[in-house]
Amino acid sequence: MPSEPSSAERRHFVPSIVDLLNNKFDPEGKQLVTAFEPENLQIFIDEERLSKLGLTLPDLAGFLRSQPFLFCAFTSDEVRLAAARL
Repeated sequence: MPSEPSSAERRHFVPSIVDLLNNKFDPEGKQLVTAFEPENLQIFIDEERLSKLGLTLPDLAGFLRSQPFLFCAFTSDEVRLAAARL
């Protein structure tokens, strides 16, 4: 088991990541993220709402990649492309 983070800012739970996305991209509706499975770190996005907001999955992935507490973020298309190369 990993050690306790050195500060509270270094620990991020699922609700805080969902809130981060909703507050950044859908502050009024807060309906962009439909589910987050912490077991496999999959975030499910309402793609119809995403389109209505004028955004794309790469926009969200880029934002997540810019967070200092996340190592990486991939869209479903990026995962499919990588799997096809195997």
